[in-house]
Amino acid sequence: MAGAKAEHRGSMSGSLSKLGLFSLAAGLAVACGPEPTVSVRHTVVDSAGVTIVESIAPGWPEGEEWTIAAEPEVVIGEVEGDERYLLDDVHGMRRFPDGRIAILDRGSSLVRVYDPAGRHLIDVGGPGEGPSEFSRPQHLELVGNAIVRDVLFGATSYVASAADRLYLASSEVYSIQVLDEQGRLRRLIRRMTTPKAVAPDHIRRYVEQMVAAGAGDPENLEPWIARLADGPVAEVMPEFRLILTDASENLWVEDWDDVGVGQGGYSVFDPDGVWLGRVTMPPGLPWTRGRKPTMEIGEDYILGTWTTDFGVEQVRLYRIDKG
Repeated sequence: MAGAKAEHRGSMSGSLSKLGLFSLAAGLAVACGPEPTVSVRHTVVDSAGVTIVESIAPGWPEGEEWTIAAEPEVVIGEVEGDERYLLDDVHGMRRFPDGRIAILDRGSSLVRVYDPAGRHLIDVGGPGEGPSEFSRPQHLELVGNAIVRDVLFGATSYVASAADRLYLASSEVYSIQVLDEQGRLRRLIRRMTTPKAVAPDHIRRYVEQMVAAGAGDPENLEPWIARLADGPVAEVMPEFRLILTDASENLWVEDWDDVGVGQGGYSVFDPDGVWLGRVTMPPGLPWTRGRKPTMEIGEDYILGTWTTDFGVEQVRLYRIDKG
C-alpha cells in the first residue's frame, strides 16, 4: 500500500503563509509586449517573461469533446449490510496503478482498501492515538487549501499543484496564475467572461436552494434572507469555485453555476493554459463551500464521492471518454 497515507489535522499557517507570498504576484503589472499570437479560439501574448493565454472558445474540435460515462464502472458504498461497505464521512481516496482503491473513511478512522472491482481487501488504522491509529484523519493525501471569507458570494482563493508548477486563483475574476518552482509568475490563464452583478433575487434563490438541500428551516426562510441581505454581500458573483489538476497536468476549473449551491460543470485547460472545453459531471457529486471535494482525476477516469437520492455516500469510478 505504498503511497497511501492518512494525514492528521494540523496547522495550515505554513501553507497559508506561502500562499500569501505567492499571491503577491497577483498585483504584478504586465508590461506591454509584442503582438499576440492569435488563433480562432485563443490568444497568446508573451510579455516581460509572462505568457498570457486568453481563451475565447473551446479548443476541442466538434465531435472530439470529452464526456464522462453515464454509469459508474465501480461503486463502493451500501445502505446497509456488511460494515466494510458502509462508508461514513469519506475524506479522501486514491486509485493505485494496479486498480486498487484506498478510501479514508473518517467515521471509522480507517483507510479501507478495495480491489479494482470494488471488493474489500483490507483495513488500515483505526481510532486512537497510538502507532498506525488516527485521531482526526483529514486527507488521504495533501490536496491543497481553500480560504473562505465571510462574505456572501465573496471571493475565495484556491491553490492547485502539478509536477513543476503552482496554480493560484481568486474566484472573483477568471484569471489563474501559474508559478514555477521558484514562485515566479510564468503564465496567466484567462477566459473571456462577463461579470454577473449580485441582485436581491440571488440572495432569495440561495436561501431557498439551501433550505431545499436540508440546510435550514423553511419557517425561518424570510429572516434568513433578511440577515444575509443586511450583511456583507459581494458585488459580483464568483467566476468559479474550485481548481484541481489531473494526471496529465490538465487544469480543471469548476465553473460557478447560478447561486453556487448546485453542482457546476468543469472547464478543462491543457498544460499550456488553452481552454479545451467544458465537462459535465454525473449528478450527485457533493460540494461544500470551503472544502475541496474528495475527488481524483486520472488519465481516463474520475474517482470521487457521490451521494445517492437517499443520502447514501458512495465512492464511484467513472471513465472519461476523450472523444
